[in-house]
Amino acid sequence: MNDRSIKTEYGQKKIPASRGLQAYASASGTPEGYRNSKTARGLPRAIWPTRICPTAGRRRKMMKKENKKDRKTSLETSLRGLVPEELIRYMTDNGFHLAPASTKYHGAYPGGLFDHSMAVADALVELTSKLGLKWQNDRSPVVVGLLHDLCKIDQYIKETGADGKVTYSYNKNTLISGHGDKSIILASQFMTLTEEEIACIRWHMGAFDEKENWSFYGNAVEKYPNVLYTHTADMIASRIKGI
Repeated sequence: MNDRSIKTEYGQKKIPASRGLQAYASASGTPEGYRNSKTARGLPRAIWPTRICPTAGRRRKMMKKENKKDRKTSLETSLRGLVPEELIRYMTDNGFHLAPASTKYHGAYPGGLFDHSMAVADALVELTSKLGLKWQNDRSPVVVGLLHDLCKIDQYIKETGADGKVTYSYNKNTLISGHGDKSIILASQFMTLTEEEIACIRWHMGAFDEKENWSFYGNAVEKYPNVLYTHTADMIASRIKGI
């Protein structure tokens, strides 16, 4: 499968066939020991493949060192041409690239939300390429991956203990509650998502959602199989890569 270029209402974008988000994200450097690797060169740290960073612990350690400017640039470059500039500015102005992905589980560090979202988008691009997945819109693997946890942009409060250790707690003063549904509400202020993108974002938690919602999740998978692959990509990022 060859790389292809798609035209969206927000611009032109190149879709890589099988190398994840290399064409989307800006280069942010590689660590000593991997610097001369053709595979690693040019890939943002958040999406280095397992064969380059063999352990989840090492990947997490390297990603924690990623600086704020690198993450902000990678976010902007990854989304530009796929979503409105107003959405990109909303995400950067409100610290999407600085927030954690959880309080104590995957990506529980500054920038963890970006790292996790990029890893999910990367996994979706790879699954799409290797399994020949079909989407309503070619932009969807990246858009779904990077926006599925948009809800977390204001979800956590940073706290520093007397020993200097940084922890996070839930923000009880947000205007909107929810998870996938909140992500959809926030993104929809700036763009029109396809029904498939809405389903994938809403049900990306899969069977980890509330039990009373399982039948709705099943309905979504039956209509849009990529809902299942979105959940799979989320698990690849959080449970296998540890991001």
